This record gives sequence, structure tokens and C-alpha cells, in this order.
Amino acid sequence: MSSSSISGNLVTETLNYNEGRQVTLYVPPVPPEAVVFAGDGQLISQWGRVLELADVRPTMIVGIHRLDDEMQRLREYSAPFNAERFAANEKFFVGDVCQ
Repeated sequence: MSSSSISGNLVTETLNYNEGRQVTLYVPPVPPEAVVFAGDGQLISQWGRVLELADVRPTMIVGIHRLDDEMQRLREYSAPFNAERFAANEKFFVGDVCQ
């Protein structure tokens, strides 16, 4: 396998959160035995390639794309900066993405 391609599939959908938030899944070429939920979903293709080259169980990755604005991103990931925005992002991640 070339280190620049993946055997699995990438699936991207836009969910109804914060005026639309993309979520990308890396689905391995064989049925997954594990699932990882992560931020920075736009980087999933790189992570999928790493998993395919590693000696690990087939793993699916579900990644929420990050915001371009780093200050808004910080507010989503850190409750002390904006507790309301953090709680909304947490509810989206746990309630919408993980289910």
C-alpha cells in the first residue's frame, strides 16, 4: 500500500450544529473492532493511513471538523473561556455525534 493512499473509506456529512458542522468518518476496509471519536476531523485521511500501516485492530475514526477561528475553537474546547459555548459543543459531541 502506498503511504499516500488509504484502503478504507472517508465519509463526510454536515450536521446541524453551529450553522452546520462537518463530521468525517474513516471506515477501515474490514469491519471495525474499535471506534475513536476526535476533533480535527479534516485530518482523518492522515490518521486512517497511519492506522492502516500500523499493527492495530481495525479502527473507525469519527472526527468533528474544527473551526477556522482559533479563538472560537478555544471557547468550544475550554469551559473557563466560555462555559455556555463549551456546554453546547459537549452536548453536540456526546449527543449528536457519538450516537
